[in-house]
Amino acid sequence: MKQFKIKDYYTFLLLLIIGVIAGAIALILLPKHTIHISLTAHHSPAADVFFRGYTHLGEPWVWALAVVFLFVRYKDAILIIASQLTAGLFAQIIKHICHAPRPKVYFAQHFPEITLYQVPGVQLHSWYSFPSGHTTTAFALFMALTCILATRNKPLQALFFCMALLVAYSRIYLSQHFLVDVWAGAIIGTCSAIIWAYYLNKSNAPALQSSLMKINRKKNA
Repeated sequence: MKQFKIKDYYTFLLLLIIGVIAGAIALILLPKHTIHISLTAHHSPAADVFFRGYTHLGEPWVWALAVVFLFVRYKDAILIIASQLTAGLFAQIIKHICHAPRPKVYFAQHFPEITLYQVPGVQLHSWYSFPSGHTTTAFALFMALTCILATRNKPLQALFFCMALLVAYSRIYLSQHFLVDVWAGAIIGTCSAIIWAYYLNKSNAPALQSSLMKINRKKNA
């Protein structure tokens, strides 16, 4: 990571802002159940398989990626770990405060005549819908990777954003979350990574520039 400048991550953040505004407009104008029905209206066997697998990008496997970056530079590994911990903790606190029903329970309570499509092999959860933990994790991860690998690289930033967005959509497609859940998760995850990137880049601690690989080289020198 170089010196932190918001403009260096313009593409990722611009796409996020557009998505947040579009999502906010939809949430203001339409009931969340209407949005959910519209976003889950089309399913296919191929899409079922894809999103059932792709949604795992929003799970704790990212810790393994942080371990890889320990061999590159501690600062990068810390960014991934710290942004994940902060975003995850914040999301879990809100989840337990809100205790919001997921689509399965919400539709059963308010629209029992509507049967949600259930993707084969997916167990629908019942509570702690808001915000989406998978989406929070994904946006924290891909914003962190943007700071590490994609400074001023517009195509790569767009790719990272789309990868995070697909995780968010997978949660809706699988009927595990509503639009408002992934909308909030995207904001929480991105903000967490940005805050930690700014803080770490302000630090002049030499140890942050080191890595396991550099230490090993010094020992063998």
